[in-house]
Amino acid sequence: MQTTNIMIYLFCYAVFFVLSWMSKVNNNQRLINDEGAFTTKPEYLIGSHIIGILLLGVVPIILLKHSVIKVLIGDQIPQISFVVFYILIFALIISIAFKQSENIIAKKQRSSESFIKLSSAFFFLLFHQQGIIPVCL
Repeated sequence: MQTTNIMIYLFCYAVFFVLSWMSKVNNNQRLINDEGAFTTKPEYLIGSHIIGILLLGVVPIILLKHSVIKVLIGDQIPQISFVVFYILIFALIISIAFKQSENIIAKKQRSSESFIKLSSAFFFLLFHQQGIIPVCL
């Protein structure tokens, strides 16, 4: 009986890994691209999350006949050290994400400042000297 449980979990994880890998190869893992624009196909990202919920949560509960309450809340109250550890890890991940977004915004601002801005008088003089714009305007 234990081998059957392991095989079901192994199958679900393997299928989810293959689908995630295919999504990564097709560049469907991001909601916002490097330019800061939303992807044109967010349904792939949402679909992969739904498939992950089904494969890693619902299928094992149904096939292995686990109690939903036991799966969601467990048998024991977690130790306070684990809760503090998870909160610290979460805060670290959030701070890294904010720092990366600030770096991307700063890089975009620096690249937009390097453009040369030319006035309309410059173009008028340039085309006038080339003979494209006649003298009597």
